[in-house]
Amino acid sequence: MAVSPRELLHAALHRQPTARTPWVPYVGCHGGRLIGRSAEEYLRSAELIAYGVATAAQRYRADGVPVVFDLQIEAEALGCELAWSEENPPAVISHPLARGTQLADLAVPTAESGRLPIVLDAIRQARRQVGDEVSLFGLITGPFTLALHLLGPDIFMQMFDQPEQIQALMQFTQEVGRAVAALYIEAGCDVIAVVDPMTSQISPGHFEEFVTAPARAIFADLRQRGVPGCFFVCGDAQRNLGKMAECGPEAVFVDEQIDLVAMGEIARQHNVAFGGNIPLTTVMLFGSQDDNRRAARACLDQGGATGFILAPGCDIPYAVPPENLAAIAEVVHGEHSGVVAAGASTAVEVELPDYATLGHVQVDIFTLDSAACAPCQYMVAAVEKILPEFADKVQWNELKLKSPETVALMGAVGVTSIPSIAIDGEVAFSSLIPELRVLRDAVRDKLSAKSLI
Repeated sequence: MAVSPRELLHAALHRQPTARTPWVPYVGCHGGRLIGRSAEEYLRSAELIAYGVATAAQRYRADGVPVVFDLQIEAEALGCELAWSEENPPAVISHPLARGTQLADLAVPTAESGRLPIVLDAIRQARRQVGDEVSLFGLITGPFTLALHLLGPDIFMQMFDQPEQIQALMQFTQEVGRAVAALYIEAGCDVIAVVDPMTSQISPGHFEEFVTAPARAIFADLRQRGVPGCFFVCGDAQRNLGKMAECGPEAVFVDEQIDLVAMGEIARQHNVAFGGNIPLTTVMLFGSQDDNRRAARACLDQGGATGFILAPGCDIPYAVPPENLAAIAEVVHGEHSGVVAAGASTAVEVELPDYATLGHVQVDIFTLDSAACAPCQYMVAAVEKILPEFADKVQWNELKLKSPETVALMGAVGVTSIPSIAIDGEVAFSSLIPELRVLRDAVRDKLSAKSLI
């Protein structure tokens, strides 16, 4: 009896042997690209979302696909203001709890809140269009990332100074997650992914103190409903991967900064499935079809035959060429099983400035794109908050990993994780949003070394 793509995926999520590795392209705003619409148009229309999901599922021969990859849905419903983009999901630009709203004044969203009616309608329409053959992922904003959206960067200081208030906030965001997950399941999603990128920015101790209990509650609720739950994280979350697996998900999904072989060992130790981690920009966005075939083959070899799901490192960039994703599908479906020879190098040469002779301190923030990546957004916000204190003695720049030149510059500076901050060409903070006082001290040290203070 033939196994459907959905059945194949669910077998892998339950760590059962499968005839081939399932494939889940994280099509978010890229669905808009496929149907010729901007990200804003796409994410405001149930009809466009459903059409984009169905188009992606068919074109990329997916076993599963997210309906909406937008970690601002719940935040918007709870009063956060958003800035919209042509090629990215919206970004949170205001934090209700930081501007006077009390936690007691916030109510768990309902099916009528914010854009939730659009998302729920999109799920129902997508289910009708793709049928039962393909698994639909409902993505909810993880409890810590949602807490950060509501409170803003002050959360990092309050975790030390006012932990009981953060505990109360996390209890609330857990309730939001469970409620939104239930709505998505009722509408037709058969996998729920808890996407919590900001957990890569905290220590294992803080993860245990603030994230473990709410995450366990969400996954326990999903298990009771009979729906697989997955924990998604991006960034260098190596220190917290074991903690994530202990929260009770069916699978943990990681990005390109995590070694898949090491992730596989952690997954087997905790009896969970795992997924990832084709590089988003260097391969999917800038690479050739053969580059994508090579990356897919490498991931398949590293992930192994049981309990592994092939996926990108995170939300597929809007402008990724569709033929690159189709090339990955060829490898997944056994149509291109040979070894692909490496092509000619397309590396770009860059020349670093002589930082010692600059009349200022240069702060460079390496990001995927602060308009689309929550850890990137809040790292940029930290820099923006402290730099006015130094007037024109410090200059800063966000270097988005969206061009070959930025990729080359990362290599020249020694950046290995995104997001990172380099000060005068030296990596100061790697995949970790610094406390403001620590960031200030690092900048002052450089200013002092140049006799600028």
